[in-house]
Amino acid sequence: MSGVERVRVIYYGGGLEKLLEAIFGQRILAVNRVYSSDGSSTLIVKVERRDPGAAKLASLLLKTQVEVEAVEPRKPGVERVRKPDIKRVLERM
Repeated sequence: MSGVERVRVIYYGGGLEKLLEAIFGQRILAVNRVYSSDGSSTLIVKVERRDPGAAKLASLLLKTQVEVEAVEPRKPGVERVRKPDIKRVLERM
């Protein structure tokens, strides 16, 4: 194999998320499939770190367009701020 600098070997034995985890080399936060009117589909993969090379590899292996969104992971112990419940606020008054 002349001209090949790097080879990635992937052991796969599960579903789509396991395959994507093997390709991206990191935890997959979410996978969404979007269908267009012409019948084609696009996978939107949410990960912690963007890897354009892995997105191209996933597109070639899955034979569909793969778009990557980098999402900042939540820090453990930090809760989302919720909107106050109006009924409980009025009951306290």
